[in-house]
Amino acid sequence: MAVGDTLLCKAIIIIIESDEQFCYRHNVTSIEYAIHGTARVAIVAIPKICGKRLVLFSTKGEFSFAIRDYIFGMMLRSGSSELTVSDIEKLITYSEGPAYRSVDRKNEWQRDLERLSRAHFGAGYDDTTRPAQKAGKWKAL
Repeated sequence: MAVGDTLLCKAIIIIIESDEQFCYRHNVTSIEYAIHGTARVAIVAIPKICGKRLVLFSTKGEFSFAIRDYIFGMMLRSGSSELTVSDIEKLITYSEGPAYRSVDRKNEWQRDLERLSRAHFGAGYDDTTRPAQKAGKWKAL
């Protein structure tokens, strides 16, 4: 690393200002994005939008995103929402890298997200609550 470089490590930002390292806490959750083609993609928990289940979040920039709730069978795209990627990222409470597969493989995504959601949320897992309508206009997957 060189002077002025920034390293993001799980909600801690380390800034190299000289030969010493200074740690600053930052209110950012480190999101485990993977690059899939031209998009950044992550499996995330967004309880204030999707309840207690994991969803697939993808983005191509601040004003371009999709939240795919394979468990409930709904999708929210940026064109149908007033939210930005930054707004959504502030609400993410958990993330992990996704498998590399087409978003069209709905049954595989549903099965994987159900399994991961049960492991993450335990008894709190919820597959019956609709995604929050205040987030925008959801469409069927």
